[in-house]
Amino acid sequence: MRSILVALLSASSIYGTLLAEQAAAVENVLLGTWKLIAYVREDVETGKTYDVFDTNAAGYVSYGADGRMSLIIVRGDRQKPATGLPTDRERIELHKGMIAYAGTYRLEADKVTHQIDISWNEAFTGTHQVRFVSLKGDMLTLTTPPRNPLRTVDWESES
Repeated sequence: MRSILVALLSASSIYGTLLAEQAAAVENVLLGTWKLIAYVREDVETGKTYDVFDTNAAGYVSYGADGRMSLIIVRGDRQKPATGLPTDRERIELHKGMIAYAGTYRLEADKVTHQIDISWNEAFTGTHQVRFVSLKGDMLTLTTPPRNPLRTVDWESES
C-alpha cells in the first residue's frame, strides 16, 4: 500500500498574522510557529485517510528566519508515568507516541526540505525529509511524497 502523510497546521505565527505582501514571498510564508491540527495518512490507491496517532494528537513545527526548524508531534492519549520517573515500560510507550526532530530547512517553490541534524530516532538524523507545501489562508499543509509508510501533517499558526 502506497500512502502519503499529511499534516494540517493553523496559523499562530510568533511573527503575527502573515501580511499579503509577506505571503507573496515564499521565504516568508513558513516563518513562525505552526500548531498541529491534523496528522493523517492517506492510502494513495483508495483515498482512505486515518489518523496517524489519534484525533487528539498535538504538535508544533517552527521555521526561523535563520534557516533552522524544529518539529514535535505527540499522541493525545499518552499516559503520565505513575511516579515522577517513568518505568522502562512507561518510557517505551511515551517514546512510541512521539516524533521530534530539528535541523535546517530549504524552500524550493512548493516544497520544503528538512535537513535533520538531531532526531528522536537516529535513523532520521542526517537525512533530508521532503514535504510539499500548501498554504490556504492561515492553514499550512505539509505532505510527504507517496511512499510506504507516508504521513501528512496539518498545522495552524500560533499567534
